[in-house]
Amino acid sequence: MDGEQWYGLLCGEGRLTACQELGEEYIPCHIVEVSGDEGFLISLAENIARRKHTNLEILSAIRVLYERGYSEKDISRKIGLHQAYIRGILHLLREGEVRLIAGVEKGYLPIDVAVDISRAKEKEVQTALSDLYQQQKLKRGDIAKIRRLIQQRKRDGKTYHFTPKRNTPINKEKLLQMYENEIKRRQLMATQAEFCQQQLLIILSGLNRLFEDNHFKTLLRAERIVDMPENLSKCLNHYRETYINESA
Repeated sequence: MDGEQWYGLLCGEGRLTACQELGEEYIPCHIVEVSGDEGFLISLAENIARRKHTNLEILSAIRVLYERGYSEKDISRKIGLHQAYIRGILHLLREGEVRLIAGVEKGYLPIDVAVDISRAKEKEVQTALSDLYQQQKLKRGDIAKIRRLIQQRKRDGKTYHFTPKRNTPINKEKLLQMYENEIKRRQLMATQAEFCQQQLLIILSGLNRLFEDNHFKTLLRAERIVDMPENLSKCLNHYRETYINESA
């Protein structure tokens, strides 16, 4: 049309749509000359490869291969998933995690989240984490963090000084409270670290201005002060490279 040449799209529709949504006028592509039948096969193969299998399909396939005697490495190669991921699913099967497997099969619990929950030591924790995730009160990334927090709490007690405590059941309200307290503690640490960083920058800025002053240099020579502590020197050099040189 009007001297323009048109091409058919064989694969990459998702990338094309994304670029169009972002307002891109030029989109990189690879042009091939194929027959209609070849083009159909290319498009079909791309769609098959792109299809995302459900949790139930993955779990069922791994279960069948495992029961047939295949190793983790063989299953990983056949299904195309990382061996550590396969190991996690086999962990669910070997441990008889009926509740978690049911959650995976129903589709509300991702396999990797189920594995993280299963590796928590106490059954009360597993139940609480599963319920909280299903109710969308926790994100996927929170599960592993909470599991580590539970293990640290069980090992070291409620405080950061070791005081052995009697094991008590953990419900989901207590679990959420523990996680929220840990978030607040880390936010406070981040705020304190930022404050210390700002104070350090003020000190380094003052030192840098002093070392640029000729009268101060003369005073140092008169007092025979020719060096400074190594750590302070490194901090000052880093400050100059990061803040002075970049702004120059």
